[in-house]
Amino acid sequence: MSEGSRTGSPSCGDVSAIPPSVIAPGRSIEVTVTLRIGLGAGQVLHVAEIETEGGENPNVELRTSATAHARATVEEVDEPSGPLEPGQSRRVEYLVRSFGLAGDPPPALGDGSIRCGLPTDWVGAPTGRKDDESGLDEVRRALAVTLPASVEPGPRSAALEVVDGGGAVVGRRWLAWVVAPALKASPSGLIFATDAQAAEGLKVVIRGHDGRTFRIISATTELAGLKVVVDGDDARPIHQLTARFDGPARQDGSRPGEIVIRTDHPGQPVVKVAVLVTGRGTGGAPRDAKEASR
Repeated sequence: MSEGSRTGSPSCGDVSAIPPSVIAPGRSIEVTVTLRIGLGAGQVLHVAEIETEGGENPNVELRTSATAHARATVEEVDEPSGPLEPGQSRRVEYLVRSFGLAGDPPPALGDGSIRCGLPTDWVGAPTGRKDDESGLDEVRRALAVTLPASVEPGPRSAALEVVDGGGAVVGRRWLAWVVAPALKASPSGLIFATDAQAAEGLKVVIRGHDGRTFRIISATTELAGLKVVVDGDDARPIHQLTARFDGPARQDGSRPGEIVIRTDHPGQPVVKVAVLVTGRGTGGAPRDAKEASR
């Protein structure tokens, strides 16, 4: 066997530094491969390449694989199934699990082991078990998180992290929920596609989701020929508007616009309804924007 020099080259993960060296026939050198798992879990594969100067196989691949177990996981128990009503909150439970081995116990699940920008409370005491097949020690504990509903509607998110005694993050989950608008227009858009729709008008219902009564102060539009009539100026949880269009039809395209509805509701002072006027025919039924997009 001829002599040759060898160096190590990592392709994913870390390999101990191997200075160029000459290996005599029958001799060997030691190579240390370190798998960098981070917060990942599952099957991990690392490939390192040993480069040499000669021989029938100048390059040698070192393949290392392992099954990585997360140090901690946060699993859903009853995540929110629908939007939160404005001004309300929802208490949601998650199951926190931490894992360890002999000599490296699971991170404790107690005060200081959860980091989150939302109110959290442990539910019950932690329970432990050992998996004889994998040798893993496991600790489980339920965690309640209070999801708030702010006055601003839309999607919300927050990170929930599990930390060990040294403050290192060993598990993470993104919590996501939706806050419903205080007021909702139905339909959210109007399409005037026929002469009958333009003359008879299309109706919009403004409904409050928090049970609060409110007044409509004004309903205006900059679309020429569009008239909007409100059913009344008294305070109520539901209002109805009727929009009529008496402008000319356009055969060369559509005319987009919107209705701006101003209210005295503290959670949502403005509601907007999209409007589209198309080249009109003589038939058809009222459509909202969602139906027209299908």
